Amino acid sequence: MTRPKRLGVVMDPIGAITYAKDSTLAMLLAAQARGFTLSYLELGDLALRDGVALGRMRPLTVRADSANWFTLGAPAPGALSELDCLLMRKDPPFDTEYIYSTYILERAEEAGVLVVNRPQGLRDMNEKVYTAWFPQCCAPTLISRDMADLGAFLREHGKIVVKPLDGMGGRSIFVIGHRPLDDILTRRTRYVISDARCFRPRPVVAVWTAPGPLSPLVASRSLVAEAKSLRAPKAREAKASRAFVVSGPATSTRSTRLRHETR
Repeated sequence: MTRPKRLGVVMDPIGAITYAKDSTLAMLLAAQARGFTLSYLELGDLALRDGVALGRMRPLTVRADSANWFTLGAPAPGALSELDCLLMRKDPPFDTEYIYSTYILERAEEAGVLVVNRPQGLRDMNEKVYTAWFPQCCAPTLISRDMADLGAFLREHGKIVVKPLDGMGGRSIFVIGHRPLDDILTRRTRYVISDARCFRPRPVVAVWTAPGPLSPLVASRSLVAEAKSLRAPKAREAKASRAFVVSGPATSTRSTRLRHETR
């Protein structure tokens, strides 16, 4: 008798996800429908002993039910090599704990587990900094922790968007125009420019913005056929974070917005 394929997932607490738009849940539902048995882990469940990647895994059953979408079994320790595939779906922040977890997952990968995405790729391809490899596709961009450099960039372009490299979820993102840069950053949030313990500057991303609405990220026409907006900006709100449900091949030659996040 053929052994069922085992799929593990490292994710944020499954009970706290947003059922209507969580892509990890969609993957788990699809895998379960294809005969995979599911094992659930959080970052704190990972361990490394004598070079062997270990995990405190819990059997997981998922359902397409917005009121009751999962059931977890009792945790059991085991080698991650017992899995056929392991999804790394932990959300940012991309902090030291996240980085250390990729080292553990890399040991599992070397033991024969298909880890998605590859641990080295997660470390090397930071979601904000990696845009530097594609400057021809980006607005003028500066990454710096120096206030003088950021101020010069603001004077050069007149209006910029500033966001922290280690931020997520739209937090601490500002459009800065005529007001002094340091005044906005220090008064509105210390998160952007300071360490909570010693108030040392932290790197931020500054992106030039042309007059009018910011250009959204667009997807190739081969990816998108229909989209449903799940979030829209509030009145008098400069930032919009729009998530879309995407399906099917495109029937139009026009690109469609996948995500638009501005401040």
